[in-house]
Amino acid sequence: MDDTPAASPTAAHEAPRPLRAGLRLLLPLGGVLALLALVLAGAVGTARWLLFTESGTGWLLPRLPLVQVQGFHGALLGSQWQADSLRITWNGGQQWVLVEGLQGQGLVWRWRPSAYAWAGLQVQSLAARKVTVHTGAGGPGPVTLPQSIVSPVQLALARAQVDELVIDGATALHGVALTDLVLDAQPGAEHRIGHFALVGNGLAVEGGLRLGTAAPLAVSGEATVRPTLDAEHPRWAAALRASGSVPQLHLQATLRGVPLAGHEAPTLDADVMLHPLQPWVLAALHAQTQALDLSALWAQAPATRLSGQAELKGGEGGTPLAVSVTLDNAQPGRWNERRLPLQRLELQAQGRLDQPDRLDLTRFDLALADATKSAGHWTGKAQWLGHELTLDTHLAGVAPQRLDGRAAAITLSGPVAATLRG
Repeated sequence: MDDTPAASPTAAHEAPRPLRAGLRLLLPLGGVLALLALVLAGAVGTARWLLFTESGTGWLLPRLPLVQVQGFHGALLGSQWQADSLRITWNGGQQWVLVEGLQGQGLVWRWRPSAYAWAGLQVQSLAARKVTVHTGAGGPGPVTLPQSIVSPVQLALARAQVDELVIDGATALHGVALTDLVLDAQPGAEHRIGHFALVGNGLAVEGGLRLGTAAPLAVSGEATVRPTLDAEHPRWAAALRASGSVPQLHLQATLRGVPLAGHEAPTLDADVMLHPLQPWVLAALHAQTQALDLSALWAQAPATRLSGQAELKGGEGGTPLAVSVTLDNAQPGRWNERRLPLQRLELQAQGRLDQPDRLDLTRFDLALADATKSAGHWTGKAQWLGHELTLDTHLAGVAPQRLDGRAAAITLSGPVAATLRG
């Protein structure tokens, strides 16, 4: 006989209670998860509509802060863009960029292309009819060098073209073209422009540039410059090379020209050290020239054949800036004949960085002449202090009519002292 007690109806009924209780707990959680899934799906769908459709992008762009767009066609993350105008402002509206006639083709977006970039963008071509840049007034203090200019977006732009570029109201640059522009998101890498070209102020410039992304922002670049007049056979051409960093930029320039019959070829060699972040940018300069014709560089300048050198040094640690210039002109002539009535120039000057409104011209000596003979000497010294220029000079046999044929036929000699305020 089995003495095992039979299970009571109550116990049999109570056995599945933990399962039912667990199910009751899971039902609200399942509801929450379902709601989250719906919200997430809605957010993804909304984001896709905003970023990947023209109607969504058309709704989004007017609502973005600091951005004004007119006539936009295409999706923000689509393969092509087109806009009549795009204006981006920052710094309380004091700085802005206006792009007119924007067209972008072959845009390919990637999410997290590397461990260092949130997004990647490859662009086949980008073009604009006009770009206007307003950088605003500089602040009162010194410019601070950023520790990094790494971009959160990895950008590779195959080519870009801007028909007209205007920066801070300066003379417009035309035909601005870039190829192989790369903004590298990797720390310690470099941003680079494989090739650039532009035309402005009668000059055609082309070259390449590389800029480090970590302080002190190493710079490396090269460019060639030539006049646009007689483009097939330019009268001169110059090569520029940049090295160093943004705080200490080293420039080397070499200019060579076509020699006139029976004369040496014009040359100019310059070595310049710049401190772009300091109040006084020009830290050092050494230039040497031979048979240089200023009218070949600038159409409005007089014809010359200048040989000599110029040097600027000092300024570091409170030391005075010292400038010395010695030039000989083998082709003097009257001003009204588009010549320079100067045969020789000697000049020494001093200044101090802690007194930017003062310049002492400690000595100058100008040997004046026309194309046939001497026109006298003008020597002396001068001081520029604030808004006042003080001259202490002497004329010796200066013939004004030999300087300019329209002047009086007289000879001037004696001291000339004056104070000019303005």
